[in-house]
Order: sequence, then structure tokens, then C-alpha cells
Amino acid sequence: LGAPVSLKNQNYSFRQELKRKLTSLLEKVDSTLVTCHQKLRLYKLVVCPRLTWDLAIHNFPTTFLERELMPIATKLLKKWYGLAQHADPKTLFLPTSVGGLELSYLPTIYKKLQCVKATSAMTSEDAMVRFIATQETKEEAAMKRSMFKPFTEVVNCMINDPGAPRKALKSKVRRVLENRDNEDRKN
Repeated sequence: LGAPVSLKNQNYSFRQELKRKLTSLLEKVDSTLVTCHQKLRLYKLVVCPRLTWDLAIHNFPTTFLERELMPIATKLLKKWYGLAQHADPKTLFLPTSVGGLELSYLPTIYKKLQCVKATSAMTSEDAMVRFIATQETKEEAAMKRSMFKPFTEVVNCMINDPGAPRKALKSKVRRVLENRDNEDRKN
């Protein structure tokens, strides 16, 4: 739904387009005549939401987001916050309760969006959509590679809270992912 189809699901051009879009948005924010703290808010409230559609409809490896997109964003976020170039950027993305700025972390946004999409498919009223979601879940379970598996994440939340309504399930999956990613960044 809404995703361009390509041969063998190759998304190299979509990756390049996402990098161009992120770079363009960040350059626009950087060139504005607002304070650095306002630029940080613009990143969180404007730049990241503008990327959500692309992150929701395409299946990117999280390593692409971590290794190619986040360095682009982190460079300017450090500049705006006044961190040294070689300083650890973890504080930018940690919650304020542990001394962070609570800025949006693109891999976490991506994971949440993919899990919401999986939850919608798995709890759909349409039997064919549920069947496809079941097949996706089986394919993920059979994968040997360590990669992000949104359907498996949803299943784990369903096991912990069987019978949860769709909205509560989406909320729980997002909360679990956010907490896990924050713990990973703390360490």
C-alpha cells in the first residue's frame, strides 16, 4: 500500500532518496535563522515526522539507518547542541529522565513504524491480510540472520498480553521497543 514495487524488492534507490531527503531537510533547518535549541526542536518536530512515511512503507535494514542516516543527522545535532565532534552522541537520544535530550532516533522510529504496520496486519478484520501476516511471521521465525523482526516483536507482546485490543497492542509494542533501544544506548 503506497510503496513502489521493484524487482526482487531492491530498495537501493529508495535508500538514496531517503538520504537525499534527510540531508535536504537538515540543511534547510541548519540554514534557518533560529537558535540552536530551536533547531533541535525542528529536528524532532519537523524533520523526523517528514521521514515517517518513507520509513513505514519500505523495509530497510536497521544497519542502513544506524550507519548511513544517523551519522548525517548526528553531525548537525552535535553542532546545534554544542557537543564536540568526537563526543559520544548517546545523550542526544536518551530520555530526559536520565539526562538526555530525548531527540528522535531514526532506527527506533523505523522499528516502531514497522511494528505498528505488523500489528495492523495481524489484527486486521480481513482474513487474507491476517493470513499474509501469519506467513510473514513464519518467515521471520525461520530466519537465521539477526535482524529486526517486527512480526516477532508483536507476537512476543501478544504472548505477554493475550486478548489485548489493537490500540493497546500497538502502544505496548512501541513502548517495549523504546525502552529496549534506550537501554541499549545507555550501555
